[in-house]
Amino acid sequence: MRRILQILLGLTLILSSCKYNWAKITDSNGKQYRVREYKTNEDQQKYKARMVFKCRYKPATYSRYSGSISLITIDSFQYVRFDSVRVGLGRDTRQYIDIFSSGLLNSKIIYCMEDSLCRPNEGLEITDVETGNRIRPDMAIGGYKYSINVGLIEEPKYLKLSPKQRRFMLWIDTRGGNGYDVYFVELTNDKVNSYVGPAV
Repeated sequence: MRRILQILLGLTLILSSCKYNWAKITDSNGKQYRVREYKTNEDQQKYKARMVFKCRYKPATYSRYSGSISLITIDSFQYVRFDSVRVGLGRDTRQYIDIFSSGLLNSKIIYCMEDSLCRPNEGLEITDVETGNRIRPDMAIGGYKYSINVGLIEEPKYLKLSPKQRRFMLWIDTRGGNGYDVYFVELTNDKVNSYVGPAV
């Protein structure tokens, strides 16, 4: 009896110290799934990121950008220009500029993540109160019709696999200041054997 009590007590302690609970969710088609609900937001975000690669991940191959690529600095803010699309890099993303300036990660790939036809988002529609004319926030600097702002890029340790297969989280705004969407990107290079800086 004492042995059974010890086992039950041990199981109770293990279950109560677990970082997550199981929950059921139902999708729009009525299908139910069991998911983990973690006690801390940080653990929940790590779990969600891992699940993106486990359940939703579909490898896609994109070519390096073949058009014109140039680096621009306006008021100490760095941009990479892909033909007529300007990609702004926030202060904390500048260490990853080589991924963009090499054409490896580019405006077309970002637009393809948002839209299956790879179309740019039209952004916010803002009208000048005095004139009634439409104002595009991304037209203010340099006259570019389309712009993308990359606010943050991270290569989380909990998503690291190998130097040949690197995973990044990107906070991207393509709507002209309407908030960031988080995207996960995996870059692969079979010729690399060790981590070389932030760029692949």
